[in-house]
Amino acid sequence: MTAVPHLAVRRLLEYKLDSSKAEMTQHNWIVGFFLNGALISALVAFFIAQLSKVFTHYYQEQTWEWTRLISSGGMPSSHTALIVALTTAVAVENGTSSSLFAVCLVIALIVMYDATGVRLHAGRQATVLNIIIAEMPPDHPVQDSGRLRDSLGHTPIQVVVGALLGVVVGLVMESIFLHATGARPLGSDSGLAGVAGTAAVAGLGPPATAAVAGTPTEGAMLVPARF
Repeated sequence: MTAVPHLAVRRLLEYKLDSSKAEMTQHNWIVGFFLNGALISALVAFFIAQLSKVFTHYYQEQTWEWTRLISSGGMPSSHTALIVALTTAVAVENGTSSSLFAVCLVIALIVMYDATGVRLHAGRQATVLNIIIAEMPPDHPVQDSGRLRDSLGHTPIQVVVGALLGVVVGLVMESIFLHATGARPLGSDSGLAGVAGTAAVAGLGPPATAAVAGTPTEGAMLVPARF
């Protein structure tokens, strides 16, 4: 009979603790951006890819073009690096069996397919249209629109390099964040021990303290044994 009031007090304390954590999270939501390993991994991979375009363009054209920092197209694919780094970081943190990883992987495949398909051919069409526009008279109305952007898509090798960059950055950055925060990946626990630990944290199972023979514990009073 005494277990019921004790259980009510326990639930009340858990509710107070969860409420205080929620308030702390609301006040520190800005700090959360800098503690999000998956987000930082994606942004770092995108920045490295965009910066690399300046040097790869110089290697090909022997001219420095700093507009490559904010332009699309070129080597490597920054969009691919962005989404693949995010997918890799999510895989490290949540495991490849999580639904979040599945969502990120599907989006990554769509982005890579779009880069080598629709965007690549749209850029080639823009190149042909620019040639046609250049041959028209200067007073033609189409001359007022200027040149079309022809650097849109990526070749398969540019996408592959961007994907490799994303995998490396995602693995390194997420590992650094997990080591710095002391957190463990959600997919690291396996077997009966991992399932039991998860159930104990969620409050779905009995306490971890073993009962002495012949002495009933609080968990045994609240949760009947089932075989």
